[in-house]
Amino acid sequence: MSLYRKISILSLLTALLIFVGCGPSGDSFHLSGTIEGMQNGEIYIYNSSLNNARFDTLTVNDGKFYYVGTVDEPTPYYIVYQNALEQAVFIGPGEEITYEAVSNDLNNYKSSGSEENKLLTLFRSETRNASYSDIQTKARQFISEKPESYVSLYLFEHYFLENSSTSYDELLKVMKTLEPAQSERSYFTCLSAKVKTMKTVNIGEPFPDVPLKTKTGKTVNLWSKAESSKYTLVIYWATWIPISYELIARIRQAERDYSKSKLRIVACSIDNEFDRWNNMTRYDSLTSIEHFCDPRAFDSPAVKQTRTSTIPTYYLIDISHRVVAKGSETSELNSDMNKLLGE
Repeated sequence: MSLYRKISILSLLTALLIFVGCGPSGDSFHLSGTIEGMQNGEIYIYNSSLNNARFDTLTVNDGKFYYVGTVDEPTPYYIVYQNALEQAVFIGPGEEITYEAVSNDLNNYKSSGSEENKLLTLFRSETRNASYSDIQTKARQFISEKPESYVSLYLFEHYFLENSSTSYDELLKVMKTLEPAQSERSYFTCLSAKVKTMKTVNIGEPFPDVPLKTKTGKTVNLWSKAESSKYTLVIYWATWIPISYELIARIRQAERDYSKSKLRIVACSIDNEFDRWNNMTRYDSLTSIEHFCDPRAFDSPAVKQTRTSTIPTYYLIDISHRVVAKGSETSELNSDMNKLLGE
């Protein structure tokens, strides 16, 4: 081999070693993780960034995984396990982040390598045994004290935006605290856009007199009949969303448990296959449940006027037409009905 070629190869190897040794640069990042007790398997990672949204599979070998990518600002990435457990790790441009977890105690994972991960780890440590309401109080305090932190955006999203009981006015109030320091960041822009689409009817607000489509195609308004029940339960559902059936089964039980003077039940389907819905409801022996269906689905006025974006969703409404409870889980509905109707 010529001396010139030897020198060229040595120069190339030296350049590669220098490149590898320097770690990530620019908008690239490295994430290295260890999961003690998990030798091999697959987990997942995703983010919902406006500019770098992606979903990937991570292969765990000998309890370790490695992930590289690009991002233009610190962003929460979510590591997802097979049991659907999600864990947030902040990753920013040029950062080398480490993740450590133990398979039999996954909730106590550690992430390090940046100030944002340090802050998030501290917050998680301080609220580990706290109730949800106490965690939300701590999150509100954190946002007030550190409105410039990316962690404040994460806490706002996780404990306010994703909490169905948070009023629209409170969302706007917290956004106002964040805006001066965050307005130029894409993460804030993304959350702001979500808030604008979430002007739903919230607890304490009046439920509109929405138009409803009967089986014969006639339109009637929700509040057109004389009010005789103490509460009205309105449920938005669809036959093609399996979890809807849990709520439908619960309202069938509620029809037996509570008199008409206590509870009026209105089931609003957004099925665009009218015949499928009609076949499933026409033989319902519980005739006091008021069934309606608008094949326009999410474009139906009943959905648009309430800005309902999650199916199924239920609203418990008092005799003055104000929402006193709302949610999407059967367990939540059970709790709300026991609290309000079990008086």
